Amino acid sequence: MRWSLTVSIDGASPKSYAQYRVKGDFDRVIGHIRRINDFKRKHRSGWPILTWQFIVFGHNEHEIETARKMAGELGMGFRAKMNVGR
Repeated sequence: MRWSLTVSIDGASPKSYAQYRVKGDFDRVIGHIRRINDFKRKHRSGWPILTWQFIVFGHNEHEIETARKMAGELGMGFRAKMNVGR
């Protein structure tokens, strides 16, 4: 059975993340992803497959490549989505 987890992280810094994810904590989210990866290593599992979903807005579009690189470093796939109001 394959399991996946998509995490909506709409910024590559605490400042841009908080503009859309009000009261969100970027560092906490990244910390939880690292914790999931630690469990995956500990249990020698490839699951869940992690994907970073990045909704693109004017305030964060300059961070797309940084977020893509961070996703790779965290062992995550990366998907940028345009917001519908654009």
